[in-house]
Amino acid sequence: MNGGASRPPSGTKGGLGVLDAPARPERSQPSLAGKERPRPAIDADATKGELLAFARAVLAGRRNRVRMLTGVDFGEPAWDILLDLFISAGEGRLVSVSGVCVTCSVPPTTALRQVGLLVAAGYLRRIPDENDRRRVFLQLSEEAQQRMVECLRRLLHQIRTGTGP
Repeated sequence: MNGGASRPPSGTKGGLGVLDAPARPERSQPSLAGKERPRPAIDADATKGELLAFARAVLAGRRNRVRMLTGVDFGEPAWDILLDLFISAGEGRLVSVSGVCVTCSVPPTTALRQVGLLVAAGYLRRIPDENDRRRVFLQLSEEAQQRMVECLRRLLHQIRTGTGP
């Protein structure tokens, strides 16, 4: 278990109940030419376990990429934070702010700036630790959980079918 992870304090939501909900119906999105084009199908058949395993693989792949391709700054700490918190929610645990800084593999100031931006955008919630006033946990908002599920389902569908965006 991650040193910055813990079980959710009482009164907070743990887990990803949103994964049990059916996928949203397909919608259209504007194309570059201004015409509507159908969005890629969502992999509604992906189970909660499959999405969590897929999110773990994506995060592990990102870490491997950084180790294998040294000297390259891939610069997506916000995505790493969202993936880590998605996985943690699925495992029923919270991650501390310091734990998120470790996950990102970026300087703490960069990670904290990203956390601040994600909180301001409504994607993260700060949850004070009931036992240690110095520690704060982070959790995906309900909207962020739903968007992560949709994003991962679409990506998994594209991989399974060999289709692009």
